[in-house]
Amino acid sequence: MKSIIQEGSSIEKAVRQSWEKAGKPEEFSIKVLEVEEKNFLGFTRKPAKIAIFFEERSVQAADKKKRITRKPTEKRQPMTRVTTRRTTTPRATTPRTTRATTKVTTPKTRKPTEKREPKTENIIAKERELWSKELVETATNWTKNVLIQFNLPNVKFATIAKQKNLSFNFYAPLIKDKKQQTMLFKNLAFLLMQTLRYRFKKSLRNLNVIFSSKQET
Repeated sequence: MKSIIQEGSSIEKAVRQSWEKAGKPEEFSIKVLEVEEKNFLGFTRKPAKIAIFFEERSVQAADKKKRITRKPTEKRQPMTRVTTRRTTTPRATTPRTTRATTKVTTPKTRKPTEKREPKTENIIAKERELWSKELVETATNWTKNVLIQFNLPNVKFATIAKQKNLSFNFYAPLIKDKKQQTMLFKNLAFLLMQTLRYRFKKSLRNLNVIFSSKQET
């Protein structure tokens, strides 16, 4: 296990800088050491300090880059076309006999236009099950691990998967300052989505993670 201590003007900046320095690992944990302090003018008087813990293998895998060698393009030679002509001999023409033919036409019947049926219950169920059980369980365990790193293992939360959103509603605030907690929730949502993309090798487009607590309501 390897760790990096990072300082920044806010917790959000410190988390992102430490995650990029670590080589964007798939599995990691974060611990907030110090929260930033600002004066009455809004300037940072004391920077925030966090620690990121990760496996060294992920850093080595991120540093390796595959080199693709391109083969020199071969020059194409002009294509030569060979055309041959066939000599045809005149055929003997014979008089054709004319026959009287009668055509019987039947009126075409148009098929009635089929009405489009509304979406079935199976299709609606698939739209609601965008978050699979594996994704929800992995995200829930990741959130529990973050609470342990924040020294808040007793804080309970509810996990709700509804259509495109996966919500984590905490029953107690994590930080007293409302603005700092909002920034922290944004960072946690960003890091959780990155972890799920690396682990399941999926793009997870149009899916969202939302963190909230009773303090915001």
